[in-house]
Amino acid sequence: SLVLWLLQQESGLENPGLIFWPSILAVDSGHGFWPWILGRSPRNQAAPCVECSAGRKSGNPIFIGVLQQRMSDNVIDRVSPNLLFRHRLNCQATKQSWGNTGVALKDTHLVTSFGRSEGQNEFAQLKMAWSAEGLFFDVVVSGKNQSIWCRPTQILESDSVMVFVDTRNTQSIHRASRFCHWFVFLPAGMGGDREKPGGMMLKINRSKEDPKTFQAYKSFVACKKKPTGYRMQFHVAAAALTGWDSGEHRQIGFNYLIKDRELGEQTLATGSSFPIASDPSLWHPVRLV
Repeated sequence: SLVLWLLQQESGLENPGLIFWPSILAVDSGHGFWPWILGRSPRNQAAPCVECSAGRKSGNPIFIGVLQQRMSDNVIDRVSPNLLFRHRLNCQATKQSWGNTGVALKDTHLVTSFGRSEGQNEFAQLKMAWSAEGLFFDVVVSGKNQSIWCRPTQILESDSVMVFVDTRNTQSIHRASRFCHWFVFLPAGMGGDREKPGGMMLKINRSKEDPKTFQAYKSFVACKKKPTGYRMQFHVAAAALTGWDSGEHRQIGFNYLIKDRELGEQTLATGSSFPIASDPSLWHPVRLV
């Protein structure tokens, strides 16, 4: 209610002397509203105040993000805006089937990345489609100057694309069920020459039950390397997804993590500083349309 009050106020205040004691304060940084949370001192005393100023633009009430901190950085911490919203996405269908060279998806299949609101470097494009056969992905990573780094013995440290799928879209659990899946795809590092791409299914930490399809997983992946990156296409077959029924369940939980030792990380929303690999409540609804 305080945030709404701030946004609705006439903001032609000449003296920025209003003092607020909010637990969460929205600030317009020019790139959307950022939430700030006010902590408490080690002795559980009330946190110092935050001084705010506002201004008027085109006659419309607007809260301008002039925020002056009167507390140290270890007392006030910026909260990820992605924790305040659940992003609901659409996934377009495709009539294509998997081939030796993969499946090339259209721009209408592009999945928006909300990680940039956390300051992530957006260096990749991920496209996603579905059919009764399962899920299809088309990922382009660009902007690299260094070689691809992949090691089958160090999967979690390798350059890779990880996808997380919950075929029941259960948003209220923090431990994975048998309907939750974790797949990792490497653009290189596989085969005798370690140049071939590959994919695998990993067990989710602290899961209540592993997917029934875990032992039957089969990899479908194709990759073309470029001087500044790579394009990798992969398919998660319906046979690898416990509970996959695109006719009955038209909404799934989904998240992804693209890792690159040179460029950093890119996620759908909240970054890997949170347990996105093991907590399905941090995955987002995707509607199969």
